[in-house]
Amino acid sequence: MIALTSLTSVSSLMVLAQTSVGSGRLVGGWGYVGACYGISVAAFVLYSVSLWARRPRAASDSKE
Repeated sequence: MIALTSLTSVSSLMVLAQTSVGSGRLVGGWGYVGACYGISVAAFVLYSVSLWARRPRAASDSKE
């Protein structure tokens, strides 16, 4: 009897959850995608610049 009651309450919660949630698809949001790409590109550029600025330099008395 307890298993039947818990099964009924679980199924009723599932039906309630399905009706209160939307269609399951995101609408819009491309601005966030563009912002993430922009932040990623900016991070890669800044990291590249920092690596270039910290590169080892040849000694001034070398023949290269």
